[in-house]
Amino acid sequence: MSTADSKEPYLIDGLYGIQDLADISRLKNIFQKLTDATGFSIELSDFPEMNILISTGWQEICTRYYRASPDAIVSCIRTRPDLLICGEEPVKATVLKCEYGLIDCGVPVVVDGLRIASLFTGQIYQKEPGLDSLRRQAETYGFDTDGYIDAVKKVPVIPREGIAKMTEFLGEIARMISEQGYRNLQKIKRTESLNKEIEQRKMAEDCLRQNEEKYRFLAEKMADIVWTVDLELKNTFVTPSVHGVLGFTPEERKRQTLKEKVTPESFARVKKVVAEELARSREHPDELQRSVVMEVEYYHKNGSTVWLENTMKAIRNHSGAMVGIYGVSRDVSQRKIDEREKKKLQDQLTVAQKMESLGRLAGGVAHDFNNLLTVILGHTELALQDVSPVEELHSTLLQIHHAAEESAALTRQLLAFARKQVIQPRPLNINEAIAGQLKMLRRLMGEQIELSWIPADSLWLSMIDPGQIDQVLINLCVNARDAIAGVGAISIKTENAYVDAEFSAAHQGISPGDYVKLCVADSGSGMDREVLGHIFEPFFTTKGVGKGTGLGLATVYGIVKQNGGYVDVWSELNQGTSVSIYLPRPETGTVDTAEISNGEIPTGSGETVLLVEDEIAVLEMTLAMLEGLGYRVVPASLPEQALEIVRNHSGEIHLLLTDLIMPQMNGRELAEKAEEIRPSMKCLFMSGYTADIIISPDVTKKGLCFMQKPFAMQTLAVMVHKVLADS
Repeated sequence: MSTADSKEPYLIDGLYGIQDLADISRLKNIFQKLTDATGFSIELSDFPEMNILISTGWQEICTRYYRASPDAIVSCIRTRPDLLICGEEPVKATVLKCEYGLIDCGVPVVVDGLRIASLFTGQIYQKEPGLDSLRRQAETYGFDTDGYIDAVKKVPVIPREGIAKMTEFLGEIARMISEQGYRNLQKIKRTESLNKEIEQRKMAEDCLRQNEEKYRFLAEKMADIVWTVDLELKNTFVTPSVHGVLGFTPEERKRQTLKEKVTPESFARVKKVVAEELARSREHPDELQRSVVMEVEYYHKNGSTVWLENTMKAIRNHSGAMVGIYGVSRDVSQRKIDEREKKKLQDQLTVAQKMESLGRLAGGVAHDFNNLLTVILGHTELALQDVSPVEELHSTLLQIHHAAEESAALTRQLLAFARKQVIQPRPLNINEAIAGQLKMLRRLMGEQIELSWIPADSLWLSMIDPGQIDQVLINLCVNARDAIAGVGAISIKTENAYVDAEFSAAHQGISPGDYVKLCVADSGSGMDREVLGHIFEPFFTTKGVGKGTGLGLATVYGIVKQNGGYVDVWSELNQGTSVSIYLPRPETGTVDTAEISNGEIPTGSGETVLLVEDEIAVLEMTLAMLEGLGYRVVPASLPEQALEIVRNHSGEIHLLLTDLIMPQMNGRELAEKAEEIRPSMKCLFMSGYTADIIISPDVTKKGLCFMQKPFAMQTLAVMVHKVLADS
């Protein structure tokens, strides 16, 4: 079509003009024949641009003279707009005479109420023109007079009646063109409507095909399972992804009943949910978009189970009744595992936090209690020095001293439980450490369990902190006790053991050499291979909720490994368990001097001791002890006061004896600042409780020593003498 791409206001529907609605070529032939027969000129032009589409029989007087002369054409231009704007009414002709006496007739071509073209005829005279006036025109415009007169003579002369019939005829032609144009417009519209419908149908088919391909691709490639079931819950459709998730083909799946697909627990839940949804769909038929999400445990073809999250929606018929379900299933097995693990870790964290709180409480109680016991023990020993052994008061004081020592042992066990004791590995005879724990262990085991103690003769020493061996022993015995239901037996045995290359090769983690072996065996329920593979993992426990933290054997393992040892476990179901601890024998080393109890109490020779203790009762008692041992004592109750003494004391200060936990700063910080001022001054720490932030593992490597509260005068005397004598 010749219409413009964009819609125009002078085109029908903004699209169609005369060239689209009329057969211009055929009209040209008709008009030419009419011109040949009558001599009339005929013109068809579009509207409003007035582009001439057909032009036949134009008179020479116009083409050769009027329109060829720049001066003469002005009159034509003035007349033509008048002719164009005249009349929009179909078939109504407009007749005008130009300034040269020529008559033109114009008729609008109107289609569907819109003028789209103009049909003209004319270039005729109504009567013969005067030749004199024509000659004057020729002279005025510079025409060739003779040629101009000849051209005038060729112009038809039509009387008024003839012009009227001519305009009527022109109107009929315009009507014919308009009617034919309207019919063609309707045909075009029908065709275009049909084409548009065909195009839309093609587009819909293409869209449908693309959607089918897309959804087929998604259904075949997606990991989720898309499915539909009838009200008997049998699959009517299932995507191939079911094979990757559950191992069944779609065809196998369609043959299975719900009971064959899911576990009994899930079967009951699915039936319940479907029954509820059926009832709800009857009560609320307007809830067309309602969906339900539930997790279901399905059987895999290999016999295992897989958790799927089902998002389901009702399939309804034309009346809104539920006739089936369609849904999407996503594998959430890993999420379920993660959720179980998260809950397990949360439970473990809760237990750990509870134990941590108990540990802090125990440590805090032990700290305060040790300060009190330090005062009791110290003053009791000072009193004993002033009382004759034959006096009754002496016996009473001894009982007080003995009770205080037993209380001190209890606080040490509290600190071992709280894991707040300072770790000081030293050569230790573990027989003595175990013997000191037997009384408490028998209370822990109860009356139904027989506890046997089989110590080895001439047992080698082990390099380990005494508090740590207590932890190991308590944890092993408590685990053994919990493995026994009712009456049973537990044995604790020590022996010297040599590990050869063969044993080392068979037990990864232990090197050949001399070891002290501690074995705790029980007659309990025993463990299978799977449980044995996890017993040293933190928080792993086979005990019921609230009956164990899962930290016991993990703590044992950590302590033993920290000390270069090895743990070997034997167990059989219903036959009991035996846990063997191998602690390496130190190459050299004797029992620490501070533990020697031969009755001798070393004394001082007037050395100056700076005593720092924020508990006034402990400060005064320790001051009295030290002065009684022959030392000059400068007391301070606060760290800042002690630093002032370090800066300003006129004489030498041989030893800084300081508590660890104090206001302003802790004992370690005080010692470091004091050392900067007096590098040669020795240091001895004391405390009833020590957090890891105060004492780190490298403290003893720096030459700093520690004394646990409460302490006896003999222990104080030995430790002070040892530190001062150490070069």
